[in-house]
Amino acid sequence: MSSACSDTVVLWNPSTRKSRRLPYAAVEFPNQPRYFVNRVYGFGYDSVSDDYKLVRIVVLRGKEDDSVHYEVKVYSLESNSWHRVGKFPHYPYLNRVGGVLASGNLHWVVNEETEHGETNLIVSFDLGCEEYGLVAQPEFTNTKFHLDVEVLGGCLSLICNFYLTNVDIWVMKEYGVKGSWTKLISVPQPGVLRSFQNVRPIGYSKRGGEVLLQHGPLRLLWYDLKGKTGKSVRMRDVQELSQVTMCVGSLVSLKSRGGERDRKKKQEQEERNMGGFLSTGFKLVL
Repeated sequence: MSSACSDTVVLWNPSTRKSRRLPYAAVEFPNQPRYFVNRVYGFGYDSVSDDYKLVRIVVLRGKEDDSVHYEVKVYSLESNSWHRVGKFPHYPYLNRVGGVLASGNLHWVVNEETEHGETNLIVSFDLGCEEYGLVAQPEFTNTKFHLDVEVLGGCLSLICNFYLTNVDIWVMKEYGVKGSWTKLISVPQPGVLRSFQNVRPIGYSKRGGEVLLQHGPLRLLWYDLKGKTGKSVRMRDVQELSQVTMCVGSLVSLKSRGGERDRKKKQEQEERNMGGFLSTGFKLVL
């Protein structure tokens, strides 16, 4: 990726083994001297329009005044096209992780400088109405930690990494309700986790009594919520884990469904017309 507009994006359905290369989307900033900083993505299902959408955020910084500029475009699988949406909220630092999908919203952690120091905020993007918001966080007693967001069991979750001390994982059991935040895990260091690098919750066990955690590039661990103990997961023939993600099987086609829907509507209309014609123009004689 040599420039801010040279990226190639491909959607892939691992269940059907089908893929689609997305159409090119130019970065349309005013002609002012800027340099490329980062490109961030998020993908999810929009239940309002029954569509799958990819969100692309391009971050550029001014060469002369060091100002930060964002461009946000959304790709629709339904129309197989990109469209521009409102500017990303103007925060100077946007984490490079992909957007985390929970309850029809994508989420990113941003940092804002205040008179009291750096503050972590969670920006959401509603795939239905395509608007931004801020997610209320728990009432922390200590805010000196590195914050990240994930999804666990379909719920938005927070990973609070207190360097060399402990890692806390919170779960928002009812989306959008601040009082529903629940601290699920608090693991001290040293302890069950040998490394606090890249601690991420992956999913629950079938009975819900354990959580699968990834910690570091090579380790997976089942964490017992009641016993507060861990059991390492051994994997054969795996040299390195970059990032482990839950995959839910789907047979959704990557082809644009607009033409298919138009044909279906046309067929239904013809059947209705034919039904009316038969009922008014002919009499059935037995």
